[in-house]
Parts: sequence; structure tokens; C-alpha cells
Amino acid sequence: MALMQTAYALGATPINYVRCEGLKLRDGRIESVRAVDAETGESFELATTCVFNAAGVWVDGVRRLADPEARKLITVSQGSHLVVDHDFLPGSAALMIPKTRDGRVLFVIPWFDKLLIGTTDGPRPDAPWEPQPSAEEIEFMLDTARGYLARPITKADVRASFAGLRPLFDPGNAGSTAAISREHAVLTEFGNLISIVGGKWTTYRKMAVDAMAAAVRAGLFQPRPARTEDLMLVVDRVLVDPARRAAPDAAYAEHCRRFTQARTNEDVVCRRARVAFLDSERASRLKSDL
Repeated sequence: MALMQTAYALGATPINYVRCEGLKLRDGRIESVRAVDAETGESFELATTCVFNAAGVWVDGVRRLADPEARKLITVSQGSHLVVDHDFLPGSAALMIPKTRDGRVLFVIPWFDKLLIGTTDGPRPDAPWEPQPSAEEIEFMLDTARGYLARPITKADVRASFAGLRPLFDPGNAGSTAAISREHAVLTEFGNLISIVGGKWTTYRKMAVDAMAAAVRAGLFQPRPARTEDLMLVVDRVLVDPARRAAPDAAYAEHCRRFTQARTNEDVVCRRARVAFLDSERASRLKSDL
């Protein structure tokens, strides 16, 4: 949300619930993007001189809208987490289990009065919009953490679980996802399609600078100094207020709809207040009450 609100403050036009369904080429370059409003079904054709493809695990899908034969550059890895009550590890210290049976590490971290346990790293042949932890991942994390906590932990103790997908730049198909670099690459195709491949959140500013540099080299923008090093993000004080996030009400929901492009109660509870990441049963109740 901070990135979206900062972009808006700088003059961008962020749009939610609009998907890219096609890229129209003329003379080997992308002339326009076909987009569809997911709520109304209305279709738009947006003229463009440059397209930045920052679609994460779906980056190859966007590239194949221009070239159905585009080679695969991304391997998808899933990382999952569990959330349990804080009293399984009293105190404020975090715990790192240095070697799991798959050769990785496992963290147990105090997080919003709960404990966050994770993460896993396994390949996925697909890239679902809302991935879920597998039964095997859940059991792996519980089994690994069980011997280090204050009391035995079972699946019934899990308050919430969630999964994310990593877009790993893997043009050579290296095999084990844990062995693939988390570095990024920037690819220019069709003269004006700039794809950011791989990478991770902690390096997003460097990724953006590299993408802009590629666009400048392609003659799509005039060179100018990057501002990101000293650019502060917009902080929405209502959105991040701990008390309001813990108990989102109608006023909080209205703020999210007006200033963060929330469109549904699920957007508010799960993607703004993020209650679903701490207590899935409570999130379900709140979605019905708003």
C-alpha cells in the first residue's frame, strides 16, 4: 500500500482489479495493451510507448502475450508460514533452527503478539493467484519447531497459515529451488517491453533503477538522475494504526476504500488490516460484519 500511495502522490495512476489480457504489436513493437475491468468486464485498449512487466511469478505469462513461444525464464518456488500463539515461545527473542531436514533454516519470530514460523522452499509447477500451504509443508514446520518450543505444538494450535510464491530467475532450469539465486535480471524485448525477472522485495528499489536504466538504453526515456535513494514512502497513519488494524470497523473500511483502492471486505480484512495473517477464524467473522 505504501508503494501504491507513494506512486499516486508522484503523479502515477494506480488501478486495482484491472488485468492485462493482451499486447498488440505493430512493426515488431508493442503499440497498446488490452486491459479488462475485472468487476464490470469492460475492455480497454491503452496506447503505450513502453511496457514494464513487473508481474513476478506471472512475468513469463505476460511475455507470452507478445510471443507465445517466449522461452521460460522463471521457476516458481513456494514459501509457507504458520502463525501460533506467542506463549509457545515466551519472551521477545526470536529463534533460528539452523539446519532442517531439507538443508534450510527455520525461524520462529515474535510477530504482532503471535509467533511466525517459517519458511519452506519447494517448487511449484503452477502459479495460483492465492497459494495455500500444503499439508506436507504444515507438518514439516510443526515437526521441525516442535522440539524447540515451550510445549508440544499440533495442527490445532495453528491460528493462521499463508503462502507466497517466489519468482526465481532460472533460465537454465537449475533444479532445486533452494539452490537458485535470488538475484534479478532485466530483459528488453520487442524494443519496448521491459521485463523484470526474479529478485525479491528487499531489493525492489535496485530492480526499479535497473529497469529504468534499460528503458533509457532502449531510447524510451531521456536519462535523468534516480530519486529513489532519498525518496521516502508515504505512510498512511490510519492504515497502519495498530489498534485500528486489530479491530477494523466501518470507518476503517471506508478509509481503505477511499484511499487504498480496497473493493471488497476481504480486501479490507485480509489485505489492509491483515487480520487473516494472524487469526483466520476471526478474519472470517469480520468479513461478514463489515
